[in-house]
This record gives sequence, C-alpha cells and structure tokens, in this order.
Amino acid sequence: MNIKPYTKNKVLCVFLFLAPLSSHCNGICPCTDEYIDGSQDASSMELQLVKKINDYRETSGLDALAPSKCLFRSAHNHAFDIQENQLSLGHTGSDGSSPKDRIAEAGYPVRCVAENLKGGWDCGYTGENCVLSGWRDSPSHNRSLLNDAFVAIGIGIHGGITVANFGCDPPEAPPDDEEPEDP
Repeated sequence: MNIKPYTKNKVLCVFLFLAPLSSHCNGICPCTDEYIDGSQDASSMELQLVKKINDYRETSGLDALAPSKCLFRSAHNHAFDIQENQLSLGHTGSDGSSPKDRIAEAGYPVRCVAENLKGGWDCGYTGENCVLSGWRDSPSHNRSLLNDAFVAIGIGIHGGITVANFGCDPPEAPPDDEEPEDP
C-alpha cells in the first residue's frame, strides 16, 4: 500500500492512491444507511466545514467539492471510532481498517481518495475555523484541500476528532475501470 503520512501538531494526513483494497465489496458497496452511532444526517458543524473548505477552494480558483453521503458516513464513523475507542489519532480503525477499507465499506469508489484528521480544538480558533486553519497551515493537508482532482468530500466530527475524506469520483458515480493519474 502506498501511504505517505504527515504529522504536525495533532494533525495527520495520508494520501492513498491505487492501493490494494481488502474490503469484501471491492469498492462498490451500496452506501450504508446509518452512521455508526445511529444518526442519519451530517451535523451543522460538518456542513459548515464543507462550506468553509469550498470557500477556501474558490479563492484558489477551484471548483467546490460535492458532499458525498458515503464519504460523510465513512468520515463520521472513523471519528466516532477514534473517540469512543480512545485510539491514537491515526488512519487505522479499531478493527484494523484503512481509510480505503472504510470508504469502500461506506459505498464510495476508491480509485483515489485521501483522508485528513485533526484532534482537539486547541488552536486559538473555534470549531470549524480551528480545523481549517490547522489543515491550511499543514502542507500535506493543504494539498488535499486544494487538489483539483478531488470532486467529493465527507466530514465527520465526534468529540473533538475531525475526519475529512476526499474522493475523485462524483457522488453516486460508479467506479471507472481506467487507471487515474495521481492527483
């Protein structure tokens, strides 16, 4: 698996491109019906962070990222897993899953995806401004935010843990058989 981690000040980012997939559904599972904690909708803070990320992308001349129900569920479930199982901030779930595993399980095509993480709100800003400022100040996170190959996003926030999943396929689009260029 091709993983390029970057850590700084409780911020972790990993880019996963064309890595082998261990999920039983090989990237084409139907989108799951519920978040792991039983809720079914994105929170207002998660939606506000998507808006702020898209505003930031607009200042760089990039298109907005489309919210993906599957990416939201994957991100939310990983944030919940980290918080509830008291895991170290990282990209491995309590069940050993990788971001690609979780994203595929949520029903999103995984030909190219990325995951950003942020733990805590100790940055001098509040809420989504704290998360966005941390990611903007980190070169690898900023690359995810401003990567023009990404067209979809999902955010998950639980107990001070924020997870963003990015993808190259439009929401609800079937996976493409062609090999994409690395974004």
